[in-house]
Formats: sequence, structure tokens, C-alpha cells
Amino acid sequence: MLPRGGTRTGVQLDIINNLLRPAPDANGARVVEDNETQRLLFSWRKGVAPQTELGVFVPLLARNGGILDAPIDAYHRLWSMEGSGLDNPQGREAFPNGESILFYRNPDGQGVNAGSALGLGDVSLTIKRELSRSRRAALAVRAGAKLPTGSAGKLLGSGGFDFGLMLDGRYQLGREWIAYGNFGGVLLGDAGNLPGAEKYSVQGLLALEYRKSNRDSYFFQIDANSRVLTPGHSFADGAPVSATLGYKRVLDSRRILAVSFSENGDYHNYRAPVLGNIGPDFTLTLGLEWRR
Repeated sequence: MLPRGGTRTGVQLDIINNLLRPAPDANGARVVEDNETQRLLFSWRKGVAPQTELGVFVPLLARNGGILDAPIDAYHRLWSMEGSGLDNPQGREAFPNGESILFYRNPDGQGVNAGSALGLGDVSLTIKRELSRSRRAALAVRAGAKLPTGSAGKLLGSGGFDFGLMLDGRYQLGREWIAYGNFGGVLLGDAGNLPGAEKYSVQGLLALEYRKSNRDSYFFQIDANSRVLTPGHSFADGAPVSATLGYKRVLDSRRILAVSFSENGDYHNYRAPVLGNIGPDFTLTLGLEWRR
């Protein structure tokens, strides 16, 4: 929680590789997601009162064929990984590299078919209030709204207002270990251009941070949410669950660098039972934050 008058400004680059091409369902539903998304996220947070901070998050999005397909193929060959499973039974090598497809069709024949796009995403506003704090633990509540600033026609935004409420918790396990958790829900606005869009989503996260020193720390987290879109496909309608490994470095009194790698369960031939095996195949993240 930022003190009154304190600010943090950040810029974060996410490179998101998406591959979801399960076999068509017997009911006729079909899903083909094969693209790469680059997201440049600008963030600003400020302590505006005791135990209260505001936040603004502005994303710029690009969806295209990307540059990671060939390195991923080489990685699979190096480790003799098939790269096939329920999410993509034919394997990566069955399709050309650099495709940009975002397609689904539900059992009623409704759906979307989109290619590459570039533009502003949906801007988010948040307010966070600390509820309690002790020497070892802290609890806060966070409310937020997502504005429909991204183009719904290009699938860079949902086209509706979303409102969410979440509890954030922290507990000091020892001098070097800290546990984090949050849980909440989002009321999803009208997304009439997306057949199968849900009205709400439940979200949660558990994380563990190891602070090696005052400047270096490592973290591991598991996050999950219920579907915000259900195309009616028995596999693709599953809940997205992913794992993240990350590293943070305090560069100086004002700057913090963070890098992380997130996976949806594909690290061992698509057979991680706890993770979702849907959603982004993996995400590479690089972020820099300034504080004062």
C-alpha cells in the first residue's frame, strides 16, 4: 500500500503466445486460436489518503503472427517434445508458423473470425483501501472498473463496462518468505459481439515470494479464473489456470525491474493436470517501475 502522496509509475511489456486448436466437438463447436499478442501496459498508482490508493492502467495491444513460433518448434525438437495434446492434437508442426487466427463457432453456428489488430485496449481504474495491518499480515479491499476504450470490432476490447471487487492479503511466513493471496469477482458488461460471453467471472491467486536480499526476490504464483467466454466446446470451456515464475530486482531507490514467465501447463507435453492447458500457451513479461 502506497503512503499518502507516494506514487508508482510503470511500463510493462507482455508477449503472449496463444495456441488452442482442439478437435471439433461432436456438437459442432470449433475453436482455433493461433496468434501472438503484444501488450504494452502503462500504470500509475498514487496514495491519495491514509491507507487508500488510486490506480490507472492503460494497455496498447497488437495481435499478429508474432516471431516465437520458430523458436518454440526448435525448443520442442531439442527436448523431443511432441507439442500435442487435447489443446492441439495435431501438434505445432502441422500448421504454418506466423499465423494470426482468432476463431470460434458455438453449437448454434455463432461465433467470431478475426485476424491481426492493433490499437488501444480497455482502460482500467482501481481504488484500494487497507482494512487491517499487523507486524506479519495485511488485508485490503480493491474495487475497479474497466472502460470500453478498446475496439470491440477488432476484439481489442469487450465493448462493455466491467466492475470488480477483490480482497488482497499478505502474510509474512518468516524473514525471507511472504505469502500472498487474493480472491474476488467481476461483473461483466454487455459484450454483444461475442456469442457465449458470460455475465460474471470469479478470480483468485496464490503466490509465494522469496526475498534473497534487500534487492533481489523470486516469486511463484498460481492464478485462475472462471471463463469469461464459453464457446460451447467441451475442452475450450474449461477454467484457465496458469503458473508464473518471476524475479524482481531493486535497481536503486526509485526503480524496480521485474521479469517473469507464465505457463498454462504445456511445459511437459501438455500433461500438467493442475493447470488449465487453455488460455495463453505462455507469457513473457518485462516490467520497470518508478517510485517516489
